[in-house]
Amino acid sequence: STWGHTKKMSSKSHHQKQVETYSPTHPVHTLPHQRHTVNLTAHEEAQLQIKRSVFGTIFGFLVVLVTVVIFCLLYFGAVWDPSGRLDNAKVAILSEDIPISLGGQSVCIGATLASSISAITQPNSTKSLVGWVVLSSGTLETVSAQVDSMDYWAAIHIPSTYTQSLVGAIYYGAAFTETVRFVYDEGRQFATISSIKARVMNVLSGAGDQLTKKILAGSLGPVNLTVANVGAIAAPVVYQDVNLHPVGKNGPAFTTYMVYVVLWIGTLFSVTILRGIFAKLEGFVRRAHLVLMRISIFFLFELFIALASTIVIAAMGGTFQYGFGVFFLWSLFACLSFGSLISLVTRVWPVLGPVVCTFLMVLQVASSDAMYDQEVSPGFYYIGRGFPLFHAVHGARFLMFGSANMIWLNGLVLGLYYTITSGLLLVIMNKGIKQNEGLLAQDYQIQLHEIPGRGHHHPKTVPTNMATDKQDAAANQASRVPMKDETIADSMAATLGLN
Repeated sequence: STWGHTKKMSSKSHHQKQVETYSPTHPVHTLPHQRHTVNLTAHEEAQLQIKRSVFGTIFGFLVVLVTVVIFCLLYFGAVWDPSGRLDNAKVAILSEDIPISLGGQSVCIGATLASSISAITQPNSTKSLVGWVVLSSGTLETVSAQVDSMDYWAAIHIPSTYTQSLVGAIYYGAAFTETVRFVYDEGRQFATISSIKARVMNVLSGAGDQLTKKILAGSLGPVNLTVANVGAIAAPVVYQDVNLHPVGKNGPAFTTYMVYVVLWIGTLFSVTILRGIFAKLEGFVRRAHLVLMRISIFFLFELFIALASTIVIAAMGGTFQYGFGVFFLWSLFACLSFGSLISLVTRVWPVLGPVVCTFLMVLQVASSDAMYDQEVSPGFYYIGRGFPLFHAVHGARFLMFGSANMIWLNGLVLGLYYTITSGLLLVIMNKGIKQNEGLLAQDYQIQLHEIPGRGHHHPKTVPTNMATDKQDAAANQASRVPMKDETIADSMAATLGLN
């Protein structure tokens, strides 16, 4: 037969149902992917549907179960015992104290204090309390610059006249005016620096108590307690905070990463909704127009959610070191990078895409220094430095607090994400639209052969002898009036440029 592998249904019972399948291999004289028919009874069809439903339910349950387990592992792993890893957080100790001669011996209380602090370990452990680094040279300005450039999390600075001032107060009743400075950057990562600060404050307080005991024990020589020296002896270590980039409250620190989690979720919703809408238009609207419409509407939506989130932060009392407009543009830039990545993932995996994007969100939140810095988390979380959320968060901290100035690197990574994923997405979209147009063209040709009076009437099959069919169709066309369905099909073909 010139009509390929078709099975007649005349001998079958009216209870049987015709189901279409496709076979990729055919004889030479048949069209590729020509349709075959398989006959199933209503009972067999019902059993098949039940099996598919059961399999789908089990598969969905397993996906949810595995997703929940992974989410828990990622979240809990990032915040599980960060204090036990504070020895990875470097804290510099710089003593500029100049020794003096006292009772025929050289005395330098600052050097002794620095040495005793660096030797303190965590309770019931050989780990250092924090990552102490004793510097041999430098000034308050240089060590502050090192903290600001993120070489150290914090620094303890002991001034050059510390011993001289303390000895003068103890033995000569002079005023004790020197203070130990604790330099830190609160804007770098609020929770991590808060933990470090609490430990350092305890260390300085404990070091002062130990120094008091040594003074009273006569380590510097005999001491006579007087009204003038009792204050210096009781509190020989007076420290002063030097906060380079204050945050003040946990709310602004929380905002710098939570706002981008919200923007990621909003972008995921927008991509999913727009994809469903524009999928129905593919094949009916020119490719260039469809791509332009999709990009324009997506940009406007991202513009709106970025602006809305920035307004909310400002309304809550948030401050911007470089202005409202710059922070808004940064959020918009981050949204576009998120959107291009999410669009690519959901385009490649239409069904599992939203699940994959949700997994990526959780992984990024856990590894983007959101809750604690990577240095006090397991080594696995350094993977976050390759994700866009990490760079969006760090860029936001710089724009809000002036801290962690790596904005050029953050912008570069976000730009690369946007450029690469957008390019891949446009290629895939263009290919998909062409395929849909081709399918519509095939459906149109099939409709022409299914219209009564036009050629042979063979439901749901495509003739291989196209020349014979066209001759029959031409003969019939000359002797009849066009039907309504045919007019609709011709209009569709004209719209697609297939005529």
